[in-house]
Amino acid sequence: MTASTAPNGHPYRYTVTYVFRPSLLGADSSFDVVCPLPTDDGYQRVEHLALLGPADAADQEVDGRGNALWAGQVRADEEIGFRAAMQVQPFVLGTSRLSLPGPSDADLQPATMVPLTAEIITLAQQLTAACTTPEARARTLFRYVRDTVRYQYPPKGRGAGRTLRDAQGDCGEYANLLSALCRAVGIPARPVMGWLCAPWFSGAHAWAEVWLEPYGWTPVDANLARESRYWGPLLGVPAHPEFYFGNLDGYRLVLSRGTQLAWPYAAADAAPPPDPQLQLTIDDRPVQFWQELVDGGVPYLQLPYTVVRRPRTGRRLNVRRLFSVRVRPRRTVLPPSLTAAATFMLQPRCVTTLLALGFASALLTPLLRGDAATGGPLLLVPVLLRAISDLGTALLLMATLAGFAMKRGGQDYLVRGVTATALVWVLYSLVLPRWGFTL
Repeated sequence: MTASTAPNGHPYRYTVTYVFRPSLLGADSSFDVVCPLPTDDGYQRVEHLALLGPADAADQEVDGRGNALWAGQVRADEEIGFRAAMQVQPFVLGTSRLSLPGPSDADLQPATMVPLTAEIITLAQQLTAACTTPEARARTLFRYVRDTVRYQYPPKGRGAGRTLRDAQGDCGEYANLLSALCRAVGIPARPVMGWLCAPWFSGAHAWAEVWLEPYGWTPVDANLARESRYWGPLLGVPAHPEFYFGNLDGYRLVLSRGTQLAWPYAAADAAPPPDPQLQLTIDDRPVQFWQELVDGGVPYLQLPYTVVRRPRTGRRLNVRRLFSVRVRPRRTVLPPSLTAAATFMLQPRCVTTLLALGFASALLTPLLRGDAATGGPLLLVPVLLRAISDLGTALLLMATLAGFAMKRGGQDYLVRGVTATALVWVLYSLVLPRWGFTL
């Protein structure tokens, strides 16, 4: 990369609190749990790590891919997780290097959600027939996934085979399909599970890593590459679809690498009654997530994994209470663009604040106009509140319009949710508060 196209090189320091409450999944008296932990890898640095609940940082183990994992028992009245002070530096191809173990056989073989079906092998070989180097093959496959798969959450099913057939899926399915295609032509590859942790946007995310000489493990994010017109301004990186081959923004938390991770406990003697709320389709078969192992292991680790033996059937699962990931910058970080500032306004606390300001303006104006003695100077207060409310409305509308640059389908939850939120807010802002001025 040239200096003009490199992302902001300043390290981003933040604190993340990551909490999981397994008791909401079942009525077991205790739960066997495997919990991913952040670790130094050349992209992120853990400056301080404190485990929550019964976990002890000294008990963590590191597997062959460099994943730091805690495994232990959690009582029903306990939660598990960590609080970490992190530092992240943008990753630049040819300059940065991940300090991780090299590839193993597991990075070339079929695995859960990364199968090597006949269709995947044939397609990968056809796409790369004219390529002469591993990097050229990997880049060709990256472009195919980027340009072919449409983002859709939730996906109809998980696994590279389903994603290839449907040509749609979420960020994890982009990573699964790209990993499978690379493995099919002899390039070690694996999905990476983590979190986007920008001050103005936080959410679960997944991408891939491929092994390329002389760079070592190379990050590749086909999902954000497809939506680069949106994510570039949001994360302060070039809005070019090629950027995310070998480069990363500096706003991520890496939790685990690979799929089909080892389960260190004995398998359950009998399968519990299935909970429909926990059912997923993985590799074209129904799976009870958090109730069973898949291919003898943990399908993937973005949240801690457990095997519930007494599910809480008949009771709606409260996902908001099941887990929480809270990110707090350790210093003030200004949004890199107006789009980033607008996206920040989509947070529930911001929308709630703007609603309160709008109603306060509507209520105060007629009251102050009726008080001839003090109304004149104080009328500036509702005017100021109204101005802030209108500015927030404009930013929400901007965030909605920017969202359509993501090239997502109309049925995507984010497009539907943002659109509905913005339209309701604009209607409220333009109509309801104005009534206060005419009372």
